[in-house]
Amino acid sequence: FVNNNFTEGFINLSTFVKNYPEEKEARSLLAVFIYQSKGGGEESRKKALAQLDTVLMIDPRYQPAFDRIISIYSDMKDYDKALEYASKCKEYYPNSPTAYLYLSSIYMVKNQFDKAIDECRQLLKIQPDYINALTRIVRANVLKRDFDEAARWAENIKAGHEDDDIRLMTYYEVVANLDNWQGKFKDAFDAEYKNLEISRAANDSSNIASNLMSLANSYRIFGQTDSAMYYGRESSKWAIRFQAFNYPIFLVSMDHNKAPEARELWKKAVEYFKASVPPDFWYISDAINKSFEAMCKADTAAMIESIKEINKMPFQSESQNDYDLGRFLVLTGHAQEGLDYLNKLIKGESVTSTAFRYIQALYYIGRGYEDLGQNAEAGKAYEEFLNYWGKADMKFEMIDDARQRLAKLSS
Repeated sequence: FVNNNFTEGFINLSTFVKNYPEEKEARSLLAVFIYQSKGGGEESRKKALAQLDTVLMIDPRYQPAFDRIISIYSDMKDYDKALEYASKCKEYYPNSPTAYLYLSSIYMVKNQFDKAIDECRQLLKIQPDYINALTRIVRANVLKRDFDEAARWAENIKAGHEDDDIRLMTYYEVVANLDNWQGKFKDAFDAEYKNLEISRAANDSSNIASNLMSLANSYRIFGQTDSAMYYGRESSKWAIRFQAFNYPIFLVSMDHNKAPEARELWKKAVEYFKASVPPDFWYISDAINKSFEAMCKADTAAMIESIKEINKMPFQSESQNDYDLGRFLVLTGHAQEGLDYLNKLIKGESVTSTAFRYIQALYYIGRGYEDLGQNAEAGKAYEEFLNYWGKADMKFEMIDDARQRLAKLSS
């Protein structure tokens, strides 16, 4: 695998497990490859879980097997099963952070935010200042809409660690999101620039690329096209590994006339992807390529189908996909189906604490209910949207449109 000879590596791993059936580590690793290979269909899921069940028969307390079972059931959206195994893992390994983090994430998906916070508090008693516990508490409080409590916990990320670049970058990322929730967009920009400054000082290429692309997307939302394009281009200069996909997608979404340039960049990103993962995983880049080509052609129907395909793949379902699907479906006259996806972001399995994604989803939920003639529900969505951004310190088109739509519905 290190030498990118994936086919031979997979054969050797499978042969090793066959010859040494009691070897837990190899069998657990094989399960992950089986789950993700060839599209991750029902058969792959069954085979992967069977391998992990075998590991637990050999050693009922083998933690790596628990980790992988929990992640697979979570990815399958079988949160009750994931909760069952995470609880067992916590019982067996009460001093390990893994189970607490899984439990907190599962409880958030189930909208049990206080339980999520409690798991993280328990972890902090074992490992004080554990950063992943702190960020999860912030996220849970955001989802409870207790922004003051979220901000208080955010300060704990930085406190006593002013020389730790990683913690400071995390801190300013969290602060920017909290500011965006409250319509303090200017403060959010300040936090993003501070994050970028620290990333540059640390020469952290991945974080620099991420910060620059975040700025590009923020400027795009506010209609500042030149700044958006500038930061998008800058991001591409620092992108590492699979971040190379981000700029060509951004470029063609900003300007379809840039499709030839974007395609050249995309081709290089795909070549890198295929050199970095086993052939059995190439289906991921093939599906993403369909979505990219649909964007280049401005074919919304093809984009919808390609994102649906990606969403079904192992470890590829995420809130951004549900947001894009919901938005596209509502805007193309498929309101009810679009609402099904968008509501997952608000109170379902894709619940998100990312301000822009959540609050903009509310706007499209309002649009969807309007199309269905459910004006009371549409009004509630617009009211919640404007509750967050109605008094924002910077304006953009969506805010004005939501206000006009609500006024029309109210009259």
